[in-house]
Amino acid sequence: MKRATDYTAFLVKQYHPLSWDKIARERRLGFPMSEQALTLAGFVPAPSDIKKTSAERLSTQIMSENLPKGPAPGSKKSVKIKGGS
Repeated sequence: MKRATDYTAFLVKQYHPLSWDKIARERRLGFPMSEQALTLAGFVPAPSDIKKTSAERLSTQIMSENLPKGPAPGSKKSVKIKGGS
């Protein structure tokens, strides 16, 4: 019986509209109702890259290449920092 319940929950989540998740996030973050309504209607903000100048894109690229790489989110591995105790 548990297997059938788990499978049903999985199917419900698969057909759950993505806009519901976005609206729930906006509600948690305190967005105004007008923005939540726009999300429900399908209007979402443009990606940040569209608004960036070429200098800002280059800066973002350089920063991402030079930042230290750590374990994946949710990983239990600890990160050792050079020079740290």
